[in-house]
Amino acid sequence: NWDAFLTNVTKATKMFYRCINPDFTWKFAMKFFPMVTGEWEMREMYKYAQLKEQTDYETDGITATNGYAVAQYDYGTCPFEGTNLKYVKSITLTNTAGCNGLFRKSNLVKIGEIICTGTNTWGGFSDTFRDCKLLEEVGTLRSTKYSSTGTNSIETHSTFAYCSKLIKIGEFDVSSNGCSGTYRECTSLTSENLVLPRMVDVNSMEGIFWGDTLLTTIHLPDLSENMLNLSNLNHAFRECRNLESITIGGNTLPKTITGMNSTYWKDYKLKNVIPIPNDLIYDLNMQSCCGYCDALTDDTIYTVIPFKVTNIGYMYEYCKGLVNPSVEVKSDNVYTRQMFQYCTNITSLNVNFSGRLLRNAQYFAQYCNNLDTVTFKFPDSLVMHD
Repeated sequence: NWDAFLTNVTKATKMFYRCINPDFTWKFAMKFFPMVTGEWEMREMYKYAQLKEQTDYETDGITATNGYAVAQYDYGTCPFEGTNLKYVKSITLTNTAGCNGLFRKSNLVKIGEIICTGTNTWGGFSDTFRDCKLLEEVGTLRSTKYSSTGTNSIETHSTFAYCSKLIKIGEFDVSSNGCSGTYRECTSLTSENLVLPRMVDVNSMEGIFWGDTLLTTIHLPDLSENMLNLSNLNHAFRECRNLESITIGGNTLPKTITGMNSTYWKDYKLKNVIPIPNDLIYDLNMQSCCGYCDALTDDTIYTVIPFKVTNIGYMYEYCKGLVNPSVEVKSDNVYTRQMFQYCTNITSLNVNFSGRLLRNAQYFAQYCNNLDTVTFKFPDSLVMHD
């Protein structure tokens, strides 16, 4: 009688590590999950285990609860890596407020829910399913303390990163303060099935949707000029090759933004960019921001570059939708190398520089083979380098 026996067990570790035995079921193995007393013990409790094959979610899906810190920040370990665990109905964690890296690099196919009712915040929901190449469906992710209706927030970096078969997310009931790479290279995820956490005090959205090739539209209801902790949008929508539109809840990005390097790079079908404010607080890097965005036109690019922007090199390279662009560069100290290179459909180009220092404008419009009229306007006090 295992259930009676386990009432006397207080700790379990390494029991199924590298265990290859089809006589053990995953339901049996997970009876010991409540006795794993910390993330160090969790590291090798089940790793590489090959137990009886799970054939059906409803019949073979496991349910388990743990009251220790088994899913806090774990220094990149992968507790279920190399196992044949495929179906999980429910995981309840009563110690942690998040579920950091628990199923990273696992062969999980479907999970019903992860419910976190604790207060330990270290790691949040970062890396929960990172590199789960077979994962297709996630039901609910919920943090009681950091729910989407609360005022507190935790990290959700790379939660689903590189889950290339993920097609459905039911509910992401979490308030997030960091979303770097959350959905990176989820190449099977469509706009209709994209579910976001609530974004509260988010400081970084670097690479959040990088490489999500099936997304056609993205709406970010929490993103606005009032999100004053946000600084990093580098690579945020990069290589979303079918993305046509991005909308936000506010009017512009916040004035705290500092990084927009390759933000829309190779978004071939994108027809709009998110407005940026003119009263930026810090220096902003926009290198390669809109490179290869063929669907952008003379009217839908950033036609005014604000005073605090320091790098617009390669900004519109290979943008084939540009014909007669006119841009005002208000930047006081700016790097502009190869800004319009390979824009092969441009026939005329008008640029008004109104700052004091222009750094490296080499090859500004090289290989624009149809360009026949260029107008540059410079202030009397401009200092030029290269």
